[in-house]
Amino acid sequence: MFGGNTEQDLHIMITMVATSFVFGLFIYFFSRRKILSLFVFSSLANLSVYLTYAIGSLVFRFYDLRWLQDFSIYIWPIINLILFVILLGLFVKNVIRKNKR
Repeated sequence: MFGGNTEQDLHIMITMVATSFVFGLFIYFFSRRKILSLFVFSSLANLSVYLTYAIGSLVFRFYDLRWLQDFSIYIWPIINLILFVILLGLFVKNVIRKNKR
């Protein structure tokens, strides 16, 4: 993933996104919290795609994936922020509920 070989960069990016999915599933099966697992998957997958862009890889131009590049830079972080706010809200709600008991 050093911007030299686009095919290798694409394989590494796909592997990292698949690993993010596995981490998300792992968290879901052990915690049973859908929002948490979705947030972990989304954040790690976004990081994987963004790092591919940040190192200057030509994957997005070569395979005509400019839409994925734009999505991972402008829209995906907003989705992750919304998921984080939901997680924070659920955490605060649970803390308040436990303190009332």
